[in-house]
Amino acid sequence: MIVLSMTLKETEQEIGEKILKSICKHLNKTIANGQMRADLTGRIADAIRISLYQQPEEGSEKLRTHLGVDDFVGAMHKIYDVVAGSTKIVVSFFRTAGNAIQGYVKITASPSSYYHELQADFAKYTYENAGGTHVIPWLEWLLLRGDEPIILDYTVKHWPKRSRTQDLVMRRSTRSWSVPPEFSGVADNNFITRAINAAVPEIEKIIADEVRRKI
Repeated sequence: MIVLSMTLKETEQEIGEKILKSICKHLNKTIANGQMRADLTGRIADAIRISLYQQPEEGSEKLRTHLGVDDFVGAMHKIYDVVAGSTKIVVSFFRTAGNAIQGYVKITASPSSYYHELQADFAKYTYENAGGTHVIPWLEWLLLRGDEPIILDYTVKHWPKRSRTQDLVMRRSTRSWSVPPEFSGVADNNFITRAINAAVPEIEKIIADEVRRKI
């Protein structure tokens, strides 16, 4: 009978540390890779876009007629593309910390200024009446003005024959008009931020799946 014996020259802790360092090296080589970041950015952008389509503002006839936007659906879809297209990913350097691996993947989309969205042609429209030419920054109203009165001493009335959108017109009133409360938004709470927040679980799953796939 042959008996083999083997003596480990490294402790269990040392072996574990080497395994973690090896995983970190692999993660830094793969996840920090440019193509890898591009793929991850694309998947996360798609998740944000899908979430935007699932918000109640999508295709809302009430919102279209209140804001007076002729091609409301088309304009909103362009906004979704701008928001999803602004997705950026920053991957930190992964390192060991005790018996764990530390690192982060930072994701940004649609900065709080909403500069690109609000400057786009589809974010506003013009119309003319006896008082002259007026610019209507409807997207700014929807994203930033909350429930505050916007058009004083006017409210909307059903008058299809006189309406640009074949439904509502502005008429003088003792009340004032504001964005319907179920859709109104402010800088940190509007349909864009709500869609991004709703997409977080799916984004976390995408990142976790990608990390597991690369380990």
